[in-house]
Amino acid sequence: MLALALAGVALLAAVSIGGLSSADAGPIDRAAAGLTLATGPALVVAVCSVRRIRRLRARAGAFDAAPGTPAPHGLRAAAAHPLVGLPLQVTALATLPAVIATAGTDLGAEPGVTGPATTVGALAVAVIGVRHALRHSRLIERAQPTAARSARAAGPLHV
Repeated sequence: MLALALAGVALLAAVSIGGLSSADAGPIDRAAAGLTLATGPALVVAVCSVRRIRRLRARAGAFDAAPGTPAPHGLRAAAAHPLVGLPLQVTALATLPAVIATAGTDLGAEPGVTGPATTVGALAVAVIGVRHALRHSRLIERAQPTAARSARAAGPLHV
């Protein structure tokens, strides 16, 4: 995940710089113009996800010595945090218009396409976010220590 995040941020920067330095209106210019949408999620990846992934990698390094040991629920819950996977997936989704623009189709120029495409993109981001949040909450519940129960039977409440 760390290599994927760093490679994605580096490639985004390389294409953006390549688009700024070229003078003609070739495919790299169309891709660089389309990547403005992916800049925000890529910055979130650079700030939030990379830091979390590095911490997870350091915490999981203890399990290298014992390969058969299952990961604790706390580590699995931290790996399922929405700020680990969501920005990566949103950045990948935000690069789709740039890929389509590189192929020669401009979604902004097509009448009646921008609205539905934006709606589908927003719904996809919402679905991805809800899925990540549900998985994280399910794993964090398993990581919580169980409360000690009293051996005494519950009686009437006196105030």
